[in-house]
Amino acid sequence: MYWLLGFGLTILGLAGPILTLVGLPGTWWVIALALVAQWLAPETFSWWTLGVCGAAALAGEAIEFAAGAVGSKSAGGTKSSSVGALVGGIVGAIAGAAFPPVIGAIVWGVVGAGAGAVLGEFIAGNRSVRSHLAIGGGAAAGKAVGSIVKSAISAAVYAILVVAAFIP
Repeated sequence: MYWLLGFGLTILGLAGPILTLVGLPGTWWVIALALVAQWLAPETFSWWTLGVCGAAALAGEAIEFAAGAVGSKSAGGTKSSSVGALVGGIVGAIAGAAFPPVIGAIVWGVVGAGAGAVLGEFIAGNRSVRSHLAIGGGAAAGKAVGSIVKSAISAAVYAILVVAAFIP
């Protein structure tokens, strides 16, 4: 039975890293498939494996959301720009998900993080426009890196679960 579940997880779970690349919750898709397999055949995974993969998925989400704030801070931004990058990244990703090419969630998330950081610095009012744009660029770059890291974590979770599904 676990061979059948393993093949199912391999085929259906492959969508997970791909979905994550386009801004959708692909890591959670793979974990949901693993939980279904665990429910059908409790010997499929150890609970440690599922727990580690769940923790990695949470870490990927946290990294993606915080990366824009870290990018604005590393470019010399204030707390206002960090908060603006965090909020802008979330709002941008949600707004971008409505666009036909699903990749819009990532693109708009990056744009939203940059715009949010610029707006945060503008509200703080203690810098020039040029520095506002540099801080916004740092936030956008941070958000892009965060999305790449989250995609790598999603691929790792998929690989761990697929390998674990075939180990009796």
